[in-house]
Amino acid sequence: MSDAILRQILNELQGLKEGQARLEARMDKIEAKVDNLATRMDIVEADLSVLKEGQARLESRMEHLESRMEHLESRMEHLESRMDSLEADMTSLKEGQARLEQGQKRLERSQEENVITLLNIINDKQESLNKKQNEMNLVLKELTYQSFKHEAEIKEIRQEINLGA
Repeated sequence: MSDAILRQILNELQGLKEGQARLEARMDKIEAKVDNLATRMDIVEADLSVLKEGQARLESRMEHLESRMEHLESRMEHLESRMDSLEADMTSLKEGQARLEQGQKRLERSQEENVITLLNIINDKQESLNKKQNEMNLVLKELTYQSFKHEAEIKEIRQEINLGA
């Protein structure tokens, strides 16, 4: 029996040695995997460092872009304000132009009325002058007739004086 127990113990020891060998092989694999994992972790840490640097640059660029956006928004507000002002000026100019056009039309109508009135006055004055001219011509004819008549009388009187003298 003691042989059987010894064999059993030997078998158990043999099994333990084989198990230990398998365990050591697995441990070697695990150590290789841990080394591989450590290498990968180093790579990941390096990549993470690069990513952090890139993120810092991106954040810096974002701050710069945000600053530029704020500046552009400010300029846009200023331009919108100027556009509103220009639109108000354009509206005012259009209203002024409309008033000027209305004033010009009133002035043209007034000028037409004044021209018609002046033409009527000129025509009336011309007719009045023509009448006065005709009257003056009649008076002149009468005076000329009387002047000839008086000259003829004066001539007769002179002839009588010359004959009587």
